[in-house]
Amino acid sequence: MTDADPNSEQAEFWNGPSGLKWIENEEGMDAILSVVSAGLLDRGAIRPGERVLEVGCGTGANSLLLAEAVGPKGEVLALDISEPLLARAAARRDAAGLTQPEFRLADAQTAALPKAHFDLLISRFGVMFFADPQAAFANMRTALARGGRLVFACWAGIEGNPWFRLPRDVAANRLGWPDPPEHGAPGPMAFADSGRVTGLMAQAGFADPQAKEVTLELHHPGGIPAAATLASRVGLAARILKDFDGTDADAAAIRAGIEAAFADFAAPDGARIPARVIFYTARAE
Repeated sequence: MTDADPNSEQAEFWNGPSGLKWIENEEGMDAILSVVSAGLLDRGAIRPGERVLEVGCGTGANSLLLAEAVGPKGEVLALDISEPLLARAAARRDAAGLTQPEFRLADAQTAALPKAHFDLLISRFGVMFFADPQAAFANMRTALARGGRLVFACWAGIEGNPWFRLPRDVAANRLGWPDPPEHGAPGPMAFADSGRVTGLMAQAGFADPQAKEVTLELHHPGGIPAAATLASRVGLAARILKDFDGTDADAAAIRAGIEAAFADFAAPDGARIPARVIFYTARAE
């Protein structure tokens, strides 16, 4: 990591096998995260014709919803640091016969963004990975027009999120426990401390920063077996398997262990896994 490229480690991660795994498992990830997208769009209160900046767009599921919300007279610029994810997002847009969103390879912490241009800055789990989150928020703040809104979603913490906790525990109990991350270190749970995060938002120049922690259900229509397979391929279990040089036998055992751990989440319409998510909001003045 260098001053010129402070998020190079994250870029390497998302441009490598982890980014490709997300693409391979896109359908399942879109399904379980759709409830978060719905919460974001509700809080974003998007109006037709508005200009929206999305940070950490991934393969574009949320981006396409944003394009629909702003309509043909609106604008959506979606950023990510992963070329494979952006290529997949653009392919989805083109397959839908749309001209929007515009997808751009950019690090929102350091990129030169259009000044005072956007009505809404939005992100679904895309802002927890910055090396310097205050600098990132300050840079993103410059892109919002006066009165513009900031809305983003982050995980509330691993203990309240069995989607993360149980696969981690299964994998770690078999292969070994990784070192715990430092408080606030870049990663999925980096913004679980809402007091810290609203403070960062205020220091970056946002007005009225607010945090609302809610309980949601991550729904996978494929049921417990499909949810377990997904959780073994994307997330903390996959990271532990890689870091501890796990074998195919380890991978199979971990997947089976996750399926057993998820058993209580079976529902008539698939799997429903409780989750704790924080929706953050603020505005530009």
